[in-house]
Amino acid sequence: MTANLYSYQAWLNYYHSQAAQLPYAIKAHPASLKSTLQSISRTALDARAEQLRQSDSYTNKKWKTAAAGLIPFLKIGVSIDACEEFADEALQAFGLSDARGLKEIARTLKKATSGRDDLAMDVLKTLGKLTVSELLAHTGMNAASEGLHIKPVIGQVASSVMGYKMVRKRMIKIIERSRSVAGDVHANLLIPMVVETAR
Repeated sequence: MTANLYSYQAWLNYYHSQAAQLPYAIKAHPASLKSTLQSISRTALDARAEQLRQSDSYTNKKWKTAAAGLIPFLKIGVSIDACEEFADEALQAFGLSDARGLKEIARTLKKATSGRDDLAMDVLKTLGKLTVSELLAHTGMNAASEGLHIKPVIGQVASSVMGYKMVRKRMIKIIERSRSVAGDVHANLLIPMVVETAR
């Protein structure tokens, strides 16, 4: 259902198609349409978050970091790269990677609602702060576990396991933070745009 949505435009098209399938009684009333689409959005965003958790990329990055944990100090670089790549994937998956396009939608929405929808601009402020580096700041990269390599074999295994768990935990935080911001952006920017165009 949402596996092929990688841009805000794709999400907009998805919401338009969902709105088109609704009964006329719901489409005729903007408040009902907005409420229904927000419910659909919550379900779709949750499904998208679960798809990220079950993705090959998520699994491969954990195992790649675990393997790098066997070599002293390699785990640090691999885990940072893995989390950076995954943060970018999460932004794309939730349609948040094109800040310029979302800003244009907010301006269009503000004009269409005669300035009534200042919430769209507030959402943009939140979105402006959401970047790959901001997502990574919430994950807290560290090198303390590399000291385990002092004891060969046992230390390498322990470092490998810690690397796996560390990257898994960080990627879950990336998904949760992206999902949270996506909920705001979709509910207060994309869905109101669909409702306005449906009038």
